[in-house]
Amino acid sequence: MAISKAKKSEKIQQLAGELEIRSPQHAGLEGGFWCPFGHPGDWAPDQRGEDELALCFTSAPMEQRTELLGKPVLRLRLSSERPLAQVAVRLNAVSPDGSSAVLTHGIANLTHRASRAEPEPLEPGRAYDVTVPLQSLGQALETGQRLRLALATCFWPWLWPSPVPLASNHRRSSTPSAPAAKRSTRGMPRPTAASSRPI
Repeated sequence: MAISKAKKSEKIQQLAGELEIRSPQHAGLEGGFWCPFGHPGDWAPDQRGEDELALCFTSAPMEQRTELLGKPVLRLRLSSERPLAQVAVRLNAVSPDGSSAVLTHGIANLTHRASRAEPEPLEPGRAYDVTVPLQSLGQALETGQRLRLALATCFWPWLWPSPVPLASNHRRSSTPSAPAAKRSTRGMPRPTAASSRPI
């Protein structure tokens, strides 16, 4: 995936071989209701504002209709300047008019990277390999739409903020994968035969 255009703010800094993100504490406010019931305001609105607060990677436009079915996974190589840190991941569909819609998301408390029962603080500056599973999805991207991967260090109010605003460095060896549904001879997706492929 190609990195998106530079943001207006100064929260993203490109370092040698890595990218740094320091999201403001209100990032995630437009992320939608935690447990939606279909009421007005439950669903996440256009994510262009949230994308401005995140480190975004955007694909080229889809050349054909692409169906995603299953559980995407993001493998990150990152470091943090603080011992307590978290990462919030959104996978969005970007339409030709620029509007950005959430397809799925995942959040991770990085002190739980090895065990939820026995959290361990991060060693500031040390690189870690972290896997972030995203929620299951069943979505189709139409021709001309693009996929956008958005990373943030906050996701309020879903995540309680870290004690101190932090920066997270993401190495270029990080890799996302999304499940693309295979199609049967009848043109219907086979849910049990989903394959993962790099975005």
